[in-house]
Amino acid sequence: MRCFFTVFLLSLVSSVSVAGQFREGIHYLEMDREPTVIPMVMLFHSPYCGPCAMVHDPILKLASDKGMDIKEVVVPVGKIGSDIQQGYVVAKRQNKAHVYIKALIRRIHFTKDEAPRYRKDVLDVLDDCGVDASEFETPSQCIKDEIGEHNLLVRQYRIRQTPTIIVNGNKQIILPSLKNMDELEALISELYQG
Repeated sequence: MRCFFTVFLLSLVSSVSVAGQFREGIHYLEMDREPTVIPMVMLFHSPYCGPCAMVHDPILKLASDKGMDIKEVVVPVGKIGSDIQQGYVVAKRQNKAHVYIKALIRRIHFTKDEAPRYRKDVLDVLDDCGVDASEFETPSQCIKDEIGEHNLLVRQYRIRQTPTIIVNGNKQIILPSLKNMDELEALISELYQG
């Protein structure tokens, strides 16, 4: 799994206004899949990925502001990627997924020497976020099933890099083609409605 390069990261913070139309093959790829029955934004990400950290909050805010359905899929990257993914599923079931991901991003990208390295570190993050970690320590079948669903989506969509954003199940955004966050938000909105 690889993250997009720093140029993309820096371009997202640019304040250049959105210009021009978005075109298939340039700004997004039409996938050989049926669209989802209900419009949806799928965000495949890892808290270890710098560009994921940059787009995570703005995409969730856009979805919230515009009433869009969003499905976050935490991609298991690295030695404890599966533990981080399991922590996400446990936190989500307690309506604390956003707090959990923000805490991970802060520890990994903004706090020296606090990135989780072991399963126990993920447990500490859950505890700091007020998540009852009993299902992390002994996962129920529901937790296992949801983790299985995440991993199935990663395989079905052949996710090889993060972040990957797919709208309505069949349109994958080509992130390096966009100049800034405004364009990303406009493209997501356009594809979601179309």
